[in-house]
Amino acid sequence: MNVICPLGPEVFGSGLDWSITAGFSDEQTIKILRRLQRTIGRALYDARHRLDA
Repeated sequence: MNVICPLGPEVFGSGLDWSITAGFSDEQTIKILRRLQRTIGRALYDARHRLDA
């Protein structure tokens, strides 16, 4: 289940200035985060199945 936490930027101090702080637009950031989630998910899946073999 994917959950987007709208309070994340507030917690990290960027608030509404995320694009200024991070240098990425909201759209770019979401794409980066989704790609990172898929990469980590695949790595964890591979590691778990490697241990089962």
